[in-house]
Amino acid sequence: MITQSGKIVRWIIQSVYEDEEIGDLSSIENPEALDGIAEAR
Repeated sequence: MITQSGKIVRWIIQSVYEDEEIGDLSSIENPEALDGIAEAR
């Protein structure tokens, strides 16, 4: 089952990877974890 929060997280990960503006991250428990994704590009 795909949840709404899962869709949001996948969208944010894709946006970070593609270096797009992502806006509000208040729904993410640990937004610092996205730094590793950005560095992996």
